[in-house]
Amino acid sequence: MNNCNLKKICVFTGTRADYGLLKPVMIEINKNLNLKLQLLVSGSHLSKEFGLTYKEIENDGFIIDSKVDLDLSKDKKINIAANLGNAVKLYSEELDRLKPEIVIILGDRYEALALAQACLIMNIAIAHIHGGESSEGSIDESIRHAITKISNIHFTCADKYKKRVIQMGENPNYVYNFGAPGLDNLNIINLFTKDEIEEKLRVKLKEKVILLSYHSATLGDKNPIEVLRNIFRAFEMYDNKSIIVSKSNSDYMGISINKFLDKYCSENNIILRESFGQQLYLSLIKISDVLVGNSSSGIIEAPSLGTPSLNIGTRQKGRLKANSIIDSSEEYEDICNSLNKILSFPFKEKLKNTLNPYGTPGASKKIVEKIASINSRDVLIKSFNDVNQYL
Repeated sequence: MNNCNLKKICVFTGTRADYGLLKPVMIEINKNLNLKLQLLVSGSHLSKEFGLTYKEIENDGFIIDSKVDLDLSKDKKINIAANLGNAVKLYSEELDRLKPEIVIILGDRYEALALAQACLIMNIAIAHIHGGESSEGSIDESIRHAITKISNIHFTCADKYKKRVIQMGENPNYVYNFGAPGLDNLNIINLFTKDEIEEKLRVKLKEKVILLSYHSATLGDKNPIEVLRNIFRAFEMYDNKSIIVSKSNSDYMGISINKFLDKYCSENNIILRESFGQQLYLSLIKISDVLVGNSSSGIIEAPSLGTPSLNIGTRQKGRLKANSIIDSSEEYEDICNSLNKILSFPFKEKLKNTLNPYGTPGASKKIVEKIASINSRDVLIKSFNDVNQYL
């Protein structure tokens, strides 16, 4: 088929986290002879403070069609709100240049909301992934639902979430539950062994390996720096341990968190990176005794990798969780008790029966096949579907 006649599908990524989940979808788009992948990269990917992770995308062999740089040098709420408004303008200009037929947005970031607003005004259909979920401790909760109402095609990751999207009035004919596409990485990425990880990190890992990924709970009352102090203090219970830390993303107080981590980890000989990259990060989850923090990777990927997660605070409150996950408050004593429980032999035995509520690998191919089959003009005009008709 002539390249000009291909259906242009624009994938948006604004953070290392959503790129990791979207990568399998991007691979499937490139495989489809009827589709042309466009890639719009923005947010923390282009920020030196957050590791310039757009380079990981290019190293994976993808061509970036558009880079939209936002000022992430400040992390106060007013700065983020200003970025949201500016992003709508900048994304609109890029959409006008790229002229995609469908834009794929994943999740609940404020940058994603800006793009959804731009698409809405410009009559460009949106395919939204990971809608219907809940994360009550952050503004992501409201952003996710807002993107759902703006979007035209929905790919949820569990039956409960599919029903919730329909409950919001979306057309059931365009709501699909194929599972989490990020789990496809477990089939397409060759994970490193412990020896290979030690070689890459230039360190000999000790008997117990603890991986920490912590972000600000944007609706929480507790200072995230104090929560991190409680977490690190709890780690002191264990001897012969290696602590590995991934820096925070570009949320409210993200820069403040990372400045604290720079100082604390340097003073205590703790491994710290802006970004480990998807292959190394998933490998670290696999070989770790526990993943601690409040990252969605502890909810979605860790159960399929056989690693328990200690989920701290309210950032992920409301999400479906496998039995390999323990919730803890942000208080020191509760973190200590939960750590002792999750690292105990009885709990490890329990992991043998873990089922991931976000499905099994295979979602990305189904998502792309469905997108290829849909005429975007058919989904632009939306009628509100009363829930009693369908549930």
